[in-house]
Amino acid sequence: MDYNSIGARAYGLAEMISRLLGVENPGVLPVVAPEVTPSLDVGRLPPELMILAGRRPFAFSMTLPAVAAEAGYVGVLNPVDSGVVAVVWLMTTENPLGVAMLFNIRLNNTDPTRTLNAGIITTDTRWTGATSVHAIQGTEVAVSGANIGRFSAAPSVADNSIIVYPAPIVLGPGTNAIITAPNLNQAWSGGFMGYERSARPEELALT
Repeated sequence: MDYNSIGARAYGLAEMISRLLGVENPGVLPVVAPEVTPSLDVGRLPPELMILAGRRPFAFSMTLPAVAAEAGYVGVLNPVDSGVVAVVWLMTTENPLGVAMLFNIRLNNTDPTRTLNAGIITTDTRWTGATSVHAIQGTEVAVSGANIGRFSAAPSVADNSIIVYPAPIVLGPGTNAIITAPNLNQAWSGGFMGYERSARPEELALT
């Protein structure tokens, strides 16, 4: 059966609803007392049903080169006219042996235009479309953006790999989130994982 067929989507939606309601048989819904209002825990949606719920998962990773007198950064940009909401739920770093590094998580870096990179890939191989969001990476003399977190990596362990920010960051159109290391002239690797979905009109009207 074609994954994109109406039948497949209908069955997937029925399965999604049944799992959210805790029902084993999609054809039978529980009887709920009228004074009880059921709620759906969308946050625990099974990963294989994310696409059916309108979420498009993505990931990006790269090694930043050492540039004299400049600091490297990598992150995700939600363009102004994207029409989507992006959620970055994990950022990772890896630094070389013998180098102590301090990583910062920053919002709205002011230098994404010259480093635009559309190299994001999907983490669900059933989805073959391009993302609306972009990866941004590069180096800059002065680190910019609002700092919301700081993490350090010890110099005594080879190829320190650390989870930098395991809490979700929600990006509306025209915003970005980056991870940066203030160390100048230092090569390191960074990446992120998350998903995007179409924005509702009321979300775009928030101020």
